[in-house]
Amino acid sequence: MRAVIPICLAALGACADKDIADDPKSGDPVSEPAPPASPSPYEYDGQPEPPVYDQAELEAAMDAVFAEVLTISGAPPILAYQTMMELADSSCPTWYTNEGYSYWVGGCTTGEGVDFSGYVFADEYVDAALLGEGSSMTGMTLNGQAFITDTDGGRLDMGGYAYDAAGTGDDGVTETWLTGVIGTFVWDDELVEDTWLGTPLQPTLEASAYQFVIDAEGTKVQGVRLHGGLAGFNSDWSTASLDSIFMVDELPGFWHCGLEPAGILSIRAQDGYWYQVAFDVQKQADGSFDTPPGTCDGCGTVYRGGDVIGEACADASVLTDWEDQPW
Repeated sequence: MRAVIPICLAALGACADKDIADDPKSGDPVSEPAPPASPSPYEYDGQPEPPVYDQAELEAAMDAVFAEVLTISGAPPILAYQTMMELADSSCPTWYTNEGYSYWVGGCTTGEGVDFSGYVFADEYVDAALLGEGSSMTGMTLNGQAFITDTDGGRLDMGGYAYDAAGTGDDGVTETWLTGVIGTFVWDDELVEDTWLGTPLQPTLEASAYQFVIDAEGTKVQGVRLHGGLAGFNSDWSTASLDSIFMVDELPGFWHCGLEPAGILSIRAQDGYWYQVAFDVQKQADGSFDTPPGTCDGCGTVYRGGDVIGEACADASVLTDWEDQPW
């Protein structure tokens, strides 16, 4: 039996009975509505706009990617880090070592008032065998989630990984460069104005470059390998993915096409569709690269959603058109 309590409305001088089962504060369970047997279908009244392939726009975006990509390296974040670390003191931040790696953990303020927060693994290499026993590489790596704020309010934010090194490869002869930026680095200092950190570019990119001497006259052949992503480059189509893009000057017996890279360059159009450009240079079983007759032209097959929709051409010569160093 349900209990009944009197409810008196003093202002009206009247009383009424109320069933406590109707009172959510009474402690009795309140039944929940039953869920639907299955979700209702999503109904869309309109029709999506059909994609329109604009070859000229895609080619302009491809050229913009190749024009920007060798401006990017891990050197600017490393410069920013080294500059801000000059403000550290003996008590802040605190350094540790573990299995040969050095790192600091912050959450402190120096005697001069510089704030350190987060953590950073930072290692410098001098003539290190990073690429095998015969290699000799010099450079630095950073990996962390941290920010450093100086006494003027200038701040470096780090959220990722950056590295930059140069030297010789595992043959002890080939000039080799390695660099990469993965994550986000922001530094509000005038020193970044002439680097990619002072531009809208947002890279998640790893790169390597090589310079070979191929004869007694000192003839040099150069190559670049790129992998990752890039946003914010100078194009209406401003997001790209580089899947093992590799290009070398013409080198008999190894690389037969000096006009076109190997790999896939994908670019996202303004309508949201990805356009994949698969270049014609193909790696062979012996490690060399070959180009089918008549296809050494800088052009590749364009795919959208897995379907072939045409071709697109780009000027990739900038990837090997450098002298002393690639970036």
